[in-house]
Amino acid sequence: MFRGALRIAPLLVAAAAVFPVVATASPGKHATRHYKLSLVPLQTAQLGADGASLPIQFDSGTVTNGDTPTGAKKFHRVTGYQLDYGNPFLGGAGTTGIETQVEQFRSAAGAKKGLAFWKTSDKLEAKIYHEIGIEMSAGFFKVHAVGSGRFASVIELQVPNADPLWTVDEVASAGSFVLHATVSGGTEATAKQLAPALMAKLVHRLHELIAGHLKGTPAKVPQLPDPGPPPGGPDLSTFALGPSDFTGNAVAIEQGYGIDPAALSTYDIELEPAGPFDDLQQSIGWYANANLATWEGTVTSDLFTEGAPKVDVSSVGDNATAAIVAGTVNGSPAVFAIVGMWQGQAAEFALAESAGTINSSSVLALAQAMANKLDAGLAAAGDQAPTTWTSQRLSRSRSSSMKRTRCHVPSWSSPSRTGTDSPAVPSSIAMQWEWPFPWSMSSGQMFSVRRSQSSCA
Repeated sequence: MFRGALRIAPLLVAAAAVFPVVATASPGKHATRHYKLSLVPLQTAQLGADGASLPIQFDSGTVTNGDTPTGAKKFHRVTGYQLDYGNPFLGGAGTTGIETQVEQFRSAAGAKKGLAFWKTSDKLEAKIYHEIGIEMSAGFFKVHAVGSGRFASVIELQVPNADPLWTVDEVASAGSFVLHATVSGGTEATAKQLAPALMAKLVHRLHELIAGHLKGTPAKVPQLPDPGPPPGGPDLSTFALGPSDFTGNAVAIEQGYGIDPAALSTYDIELEPAGPFDDLQQSIGWYANANLATWEGTVTSDLFTEGAPKVDVSSVGDNATAAIVAGTVNGSPAVFAIVGMWQGQAAEFALAESAGTINSSSVLALAQAMANKLDAGLAAAGDQAPTTWTSQRLSRSRSSSMKRTRCHVPSWSSPSRTGTDSPAVPSSIAMQWEWPFPWSMSSGQMFSVRRSQSSCA
């Protein structure tokens, strides 16, 4: 949280004087005019020394209204474009993530309402972290207005055994446009010094675009890689549970590598039945480093088990957590067990389902079996990191953060969440938050109950 007065960077003040403010447009003025928005977000050459080494991410590109929450698009948002670099959760004291984005609305009035929406979203984001028990502090600090308005928020997050994370989010409205500059790093100073400079560049580039002076080639957005083992890492299939790990009947009905942009590699398996469970799905992710795996494991586990009756599985080690949740499948009562754990560069989760009851002893046995496989896999791999980091992920951004993290997850407490079926293969719970959540809830951390319209309540 803020301790004493915050000193605004001189560059922030200078930006307002040096860069002309985009004139406020009358309603509808820009509604039909086509702008090459892909030129406005900052490319590597504009990021400076702090961002020069950050790789561009898969989630860069056009941010359509379909990728945007209702709260933003109801103000007649036209489209948007973002460029996203690095990964905030890799750790270290320097800059770890930079995202810049431009959104176009039909009118200046719509853009101003969009700005207010994103400010509310930042407040709710902090509330979500607080509700799931993540140690955090958050607040807003005063910045010079650009066009019809501007705000800046800062949030500090901490989880055990990982480097802390500071994120500064600056958003401004100018005419019928909204600009976003988000910087993440290991210290508050790192994030707060860079974000104003990036916003100043965005304002200048937007002005040049509208004046017809902004030329160039859009940044090349990378394609998702083919699924497979992590480069230089272990075969994740050896980490997965199999029929022999259960007492009683167990059949693997689907398994294989999938695409999880949060991880270097992910492996999923589904068994039906799986010993005492009617259905069990497990997902194993291998991450760029242990810091990222710790963040992924901690936040995802806290999110899944927030407010749910916990099962003590601490005896198995590997940071294991578990909970039992009552819910429904196709309108019929069901019980779900959720188990998560992480160690080294690996994090994994399992969702077990039963039409009857699930005992704590069965959940403990499941967690022990998962931990045995995890420990054996890490020992065989030497818990080695890939020789190079090429990780890309779907993570926090403005409108597209909603695309990546608005999730329907099993609901057992406020805020309200509803589980829904996803037709994806490997299937996964399509999770959607009503509020923004800056975390990569990608396929490796989503589970699907393959039956339609499943939900936990």
